[in-house]
Amino acid sequence: MDGGVTYSHANILNNSINFTEQTVSILFPTITSGVSNLTNCRLKFTFEGDYYFAFIDDVSIETAEAIDLTIEEADNSGNTVAADFKDLQVINNRHFSINQLVDHHFRYGANVKNKGYGKVIQSDNAMLNVKIQRNNLGNWLTVYQDSTSIDTLKTVGLGRPFIDTIKMKNWATIGDYRVIYTTSCNSDNNPSNDTLMQYFSLNDDQYFSKVDVTNGLPSFDRQIFPGGGPFKKFEFGSMFSFPNGQASNLALDSVSLIYYTPNNYTGANSIILKVNLYEFNDGINGATKNGFIDNSGLKNELKLIATGSKTLTNLNLGAYAGTSIQLTDTSTNTTKPLLKDNKYYFVSLELDAGLNSITDFNSTNMIWFGASTAKSYSMNYSGIDSNNVIPLPSTIFLTDAS
Repeated sequence: MDGGVTYSHANILNNSINFTEQTVSILFPTITSGVSNLTNCRLKFTFEGDYYFAFIDDVSIETAEAIDLTIEEADNSGNTVAADFKDLQVINNRHFSINQLVDHHFRYGANVKNKGYGKVIQSDNAMLNVKIQRNNLGNWLTVYQDSTSIDTLKTVGLGRPFIDTIKMKNWATIGDYRVIYTTSCNSDNNPSNDTLMQYFSLNDDQYFSKVDVTNGLPSFDRQIFPGGGPFKKFEFGSMFSFPNGQASNLALDSVSLIYYTPNNYTGANSIILKVNLYEFNDGINGATKNGFIDNSGLKNELKLIATGSKTLTNLNLGAYAGTSIQLTDTSTNTTKPLLKDNKYYFVSLELDAGLNSITDFNSTNMIWFGASTAKSYSMNYSGIDSNNVIPLPSTIFLTDAS
């Protein structure tokens, strides 16, 4: 209020925006408290960046709602699993087997924030609502719905996770589903940011995936490769759980993936790609049981139990291609390794310089991986007690050339 001598700051990137054209609301809940004359108030926009850019247009200043509930990440600037928590993903996978469902798949919850200037109290009757619908020939039929109370919630901040259990499970049959999260309140007059939706499909031990599937292969809309380099090795994967693997006589037939050849590719005419299946044992050999992979020193929380490789020859510049790789059990030397009950498994794709008879590699002489910017279904972390830790959903291992 001093004509621009000093400013209060708010980072737009910390408000759950996507890099597309949209309206962004920034709340200053107490900045004008006690000020009767706003004629000496100034507003300034500052851009900080090296490559990407943004345009700002149509700025409006208005009185904020007292209560404006929204579902968002706990902390957009954080780098932990808890900071990234937005919602508990029902079933924990985009595609999963009905035979592997256990209690922790039937939980719902979300991180709710209040972007209004007031405090949510019990008399506001604020609720987090969940509705599960089944696709019936193109029509979405509700098979389960429930609500959990949002008793108190402060303004701004990291929000609060509100979590509950799905009490009825007989709706879970083979088919395609969607989950709709909404927030509701007596005095929330901005419903535009109150809804979050996820999808999942249940099958009969046929296919497991953290992302959607198109034509039998993982869906993708971008390509990824680690920055920097050169590298000796790059390993990238996701964590899976098969609670009734042995009871269902479940075996891992193959791993499907998408790879990409960059336009400026200068590598060999063919690349050997490796796939690994590890058993994850949290806290083994004295390591701390914390849900994070620690494979340093003598800890070795990852035990390699199966591996496979394939020579990729379809390396067309600027093009994607899909493939599947079968795995062989490292102990029995048989294909289709059997899975155990109540175990966590880390499935990874590996690029190795030695395996391809080169000294090292970088982004121009090695293939990239196809990936999806759509929702990737990690295993639920928030709300799990310390004795039932859910492992970190995905991990990257890099070995520099040095």
